Order: sequence, then structure tokens, then C-alpha cells
Amino acid sequence: GSAITTRAFLPVEKISMATNHIISGRDLTKRIDIGEGKDEIHLLAGTINNMLDRLETSFEIEKQFTSDASHELRTPLSVIKAHTEFALEFAESEEDYKEALEVINRQGDKMSALLSQLLFFTRLEQSNRKVELKEGNLSNLVQSIFDDRYLVLQGKREFVGSIEDGITARYDESLLSRLIDNLLDNAEKYSEVGSTIKIKLWDTETAIKLSVEDSGKGILPENLDKIWNRFFREDESRSEEYGTSFGLGLSMVKEIASIHNGTIDVDSQINVGSTFTLTLPK
Repeated sequence: GSAITTRAFLPVEKISMATNHIISGRDLTKRIDIGEGKDEIHLLAGTINNMLDRLETSFEIEKQFTSDASHELRTPLSVIKAHTEFALEFAESEEDYKEALEVINRQGDKMSALLSQLLFFTRLEQSNRKVELKEGNLSNLVQSIFDDRYLVLQGKREFVGSIEDGITARYDESLLSRLIDNLLDNAEKYSEVGSTIKIKLWDTETAIKLSVEDSGKGILPENLDKIWNRFFREDESRSEEYGTSFGLGLSMVKEIASIHNGTIDVDSQINVGSTFTLTLPK
């Protein structure tokens, strides 16, 4: 009996040793290998390996996020330091000091915008299970955003709205407003002056749809999956034109859509434009 029990629990000992090895070495790339089998112990090993897969993916994403955030902050800090040193050592007139301060002020605004967006992400991740979705008139919300944005875009873009009346849904007003604003910001940034931006809200038998369409330059097919990644920017030179474009807007959109149990999709053609469509459950 003792011999049989010892042999039966050898896989458990292997699991314990492998787990301790992973913990002590902090190496999430290692996995538990006790061979093939369909009994409960092999199922346990498979479950632990799946958990390690998820943990490794999560840590890699966080490492990349930290690295990217550090990179984004390093650039404005370097510019601020360079202009501060110039002002202290070489500035000879009030104009020189003013020019240096203007650059420092712009870079300070850029850092503030980035930190604000990072803080928003942190709050989302901490509270996405606590967000209370309330029944509300989605048509009124989208119409109010359209009216406000129409005044801003007047003379710059043709802004067209097609918003069905009386559509209700369960949503967080602040978060959904941020999602729509981000989509409209993107449409404005990547379309030319005089082009058309369309926002549409409609009801189907199975879902509620909201789309934002632009007539911009479009997105390369190989980048359609990447645009949802944090800090991804398809056109670095174009993003510099807008100063505070960090490649976080669409990541926020995807996160907010998920919180609302919805999905966000994109259809894009080069030199024709892009259409982002949010689908919410009825």
C-alpha cells in the first residue's frame, strides 16, 4: 500500500518541485511536465500551466507598457532639460528666455496629457468590475456630443449625423462619452480639412450600433490588429503634428467597449477612409 501510494503521488511531488522552482527563480516561462494523462493530477498540472500562460502574458504586457511609458516621458524630459541648460548658460535676452520657457511649457503640457491618460487606464483597470451600467437614453447622449462637436468642426470638416431617436441602453455616461470623443478625435486627426466625418447610431434586432466614419488616409491592412495596442502609432511623423497623440486613444476605446460587454470593429481602405463600429448588447 505504501509503495502504491508513493508511486501514485510522484506527479504531485513533481508539481510541487516545479512550482517552487518557478517561484524561487521568478521564471514564468517554465511549465510543469509530468507527461501525458487524463486523471485529476494531470488536469491539475494543465490548469496550473494555463494559469502560468496567462500570468506570463500579463507580465509581458505590463513590462512593455512600463517601457513604452518611460520612453514617452523620456523625450519631453530631455527637451525640457536641454532648453533649461540653454537658458541658464547661453540665453542673453528676454526673447531667448521666453523661447525656452515656451518650449518647456509645451513639453510640460505633453507630459501632463500622457500622465492623465495613464491615470485613466489605471482607474479603468482597478474599477472595471465595479462600473455600474445604468439604463439611459443613448440617442440623447450621442446627439448632445454631436451638437457640441459640430460647433468645433464647423468650417474645418463636414460633420454629418444620423442618430435614431429613442434608443436606450445600459451604459456609463462618462466612459461612453470618452469612447465617442476618442473616435471623433481620431477621425479629425487623420482626415484632411474639408473632408467628411459621419456619426451614426441605429438599432438592430440583436444589438445597438454606433459608428464613426472618416474619409481619411485609411489604415494599412497589416496594422488593423495593432491599432488597439497601447502606444501604437501607425504614422509617427503625423502623431508629432498633434503633440499629445500617444497612441492610447483606441486602447481606451477597446477597454471601454469591453466594460460595456460590447465590441469595437474597424473597416478601413487606404486613401478612402475608416469606419469604427461599436456594438452594444440590447
